Amino acid sequence: MGSSFSIYCFTVLLWILCDAIISKFVKKKIYVLPVATYSYNLPRRLFKRPSIPKQIRSEVFRRDGYSCRHCGSGHKLQIDHKTPYSWTKDDRIENLQTLCQPCNLRKLNRFAG
Repeated sequence: MGSSFSIYCFTVLLWILCDAIISKFVKKKIYVLPVATYSYNLPRRLFKRPSIPKQIRSEVFRRDGYSCRHCGSGHKLQIDHKTPYSWTKDDRIENLQTLCQPCNLRKLNRFAG
């Protein structure tokens, strides 16, 4: 099962890469024919980490004055980890900050100090 799934992933990635390269040179959209898909019944908890509790979220928003720590905006605010969660698994208030969506997407998986 694992071998056929990796071959499937490689094939899909190869199709996407070829489509992108050809589209770049031909300057028109080329439609890729759909390939067979696999469906696995995996539990959602396997991929989704627990969300930050509402009480902690509201405390971080209050501490940061309901504005983005990078640009000062007050729109589309999100809670972000200063040190990425994938590195430390740390949800303490000291490691959380308020960022607007554009700043948070710009930061990605980097340390924000």
